[in-house]
Amino acid sequence: MDPDSDVVINTTDRAEKPSHEKELDPTDEVMTFDLCEALQPKRKMQLSQGTLLISWRFEGAAPKIGKAEIDDVLKELSIPISVTNVRTFQHKVYADFKGILRKYQYGEIASVLSKRHEGVEFFARRDRVSSDEKTTVFLGNVIGLDAQDLAALVEKVCGFVPKAVRIPEDKRTGGRKPIAYVVCDTREEALQAAKDLQGQKAGLSSGLRTDLLVQEGDNHITLRQPRRKILE
Repeated sequence: MDPDSDVVINTTDRAEKPSHEKELDPTDEVMTFDLCEALQPKRKMQLSQGTLLISWRFEGAAPKIGKAEIDDVLKELSIPISVTNVRTFQHKVYADFKGILRKYQYGEIASVLSKRHEGVEFFARRDRVSSDEKTTVFLGNVIGLDAQDLAALVEKVCGFVPKAVRIPEDKRTGGRKPIAYVVCDTREEALQAAKDLQGQKAGLSSGLRTDLLVQEGDNHITLRQPRRKILE
C-alpha cells in the first residue's frame, strides 16, 4: 500500500457487527410484548349466569322436560354450559345455568326438543328479570291475611306503602294460598322488607317467612319456589 495514499480503511466497517449492535431496518417486522402484562397472573374467565326459559304448545299429553333431557340436548348441540337447577311451572321450564349461551343457540335447543317430542312445538329464550321482580319480596306462612292486611303491615313495620301486594288463589279450593308477593318501589325497600317482615306474627301466622325473588348480585330468579307471574 502506498504510504502517501489518501485512502483510509476502517476495519470496523468491514467486520460484521454483533447482532445486538445492528441497526434496525424500518421495513423489518418486529415482535413486541407487554412486560407488565406478561408478569401478571393469568385471569380465570368468569362464567356468566342466566336462566333458560323453555315453553311449548302441544296436542294431547304434555311433555315432561327435566334436567337430564336438557343436559342431553346441550350435549348433542355441543353447547358447553352447566345447568345448575331446573324448575317447572305449568307449561314452562326454568333452567338456571352457568356459561355463555349464544342467541342463535336458543332456536337450536327448541328445534331439537321439537324433534324429540312429536306433536309438540317448543320455544326457548333467555329469561329476563323485570324491574318489578328485582323489587319483589316473597312471603311464606301467610295465614288469615288478605292483600290489604299485608299492605297495612308493611306500612306499619317498614314505614312505606308497597307498590303492590298479590296473594295467589288456590284453584282447587277457591281460597287464598298461604303465600304472597310484595312489590316495592325500589330495591332498597325490598331489602328492608325482607329483613323487617321476617318472623312477624300477624293474622293467624306464627311468623312470616321472607325471601327475595332475585338475590343480590344475581340477574335471574333465584327463589326456590315455582316461578309465578308477579302482577296480573
